[in-house]
Amino acid sequence: MKNIYKPIAAIVDTNTVFSKSLESPIADGFINKWNEIKTSNPAYILLAPDVVVLERTEQRFKIAKESRNNAQKSIKNFNTVTGRNRVFDFSDKKLRDSVESTMRKVIIKYFDEIVETPLDAIDWKDVYNACIRRIPPFSDDDTEKGFKDRLILETIAITFSDKSIQYDIVAVTNDGLLGDAIRARFNNKIEVVDSLKALESYDRLRKDEHASKVAATLLRKARSKFYSSKDLGCLWIKEKLNAYLMSNYGEKLRPENLCNNIFGTEAANHRWNKYSVPLFLDTKFS
Repeated sequence: MKNIYKPIAAIVDTNTVFSKSLESPIADGFINKWNEIKTSNPAYILLAPDVVVLERTEQRFKIAKESRNNAQKSIKNFNTVTGRNRVFDFSDKKLRDSVESTMRKVIIKYFDEIVETPLDAIDWKDVYNACIRRIPPFSDDDTEKGFKDRLILETIAITFSDKSIQYDIVAVTNDGLLGDAIRARFNNKIEVVDSLKALESYDRLRKDEHASKVAATLLRKARSKFYSSKDLGCLWIKEKLNAYLMSNYGEKLRPENLCNNIFGTEAANHRWNKYSVPLFLDTKFS
């Protein structure tokens, strides 16, 4: 049917994919849930703002750097005790290159697209004013956080501009300030959820609403196809159903008999008009 609900394009914040595990930079729970959603809805896509990828890369780099420093201390102690001269030389550049390469492989595996921050399109004066006035997603407290979230907001804006015709854009973040900023910026045209489980619930709800609208539309069309005083080709007029019914069931369809059978003897004593057009009753009589 036309106007069917659009597939979802989910764009994520760092906090929804964060993992403390060294084995994977993306939380296993997140990956598993998205795989479930994707299996049922192959047209849905998962987007990662490049600032999210860079932030996760930097977080992993710090872990790798600390591990390298600890390893160097251990090698030094080993050399002191054994009288050997083992060398563990891993520069920051080599370390960062390795972490970035590993991170990119993971992102390519699980995400459909990395969305670049539209640096040239950002109104930096507006960002400056928002920062000074602490307008969400900038926090109004001692942490003064919010710059990274503002970049995500701008990335979502470019995503909405590019993909909203084809996709239903959903932002996945459990940051309340960023969520409020997204709703305000897009006048609630972008759904904000705090997890993929919540996204799944939202998706189920919109499908149910769509199904209800389709059913109502079909019912209206069915009624008009069956009878319309302006359509000589409708079933009631074309097949001369009134004449058929009166010819075959005329006695039973007499107004006084209908009244008596449906509403009782008392109602049958009143004067009832005979209709030659069908009446549609939404109410079910028990």
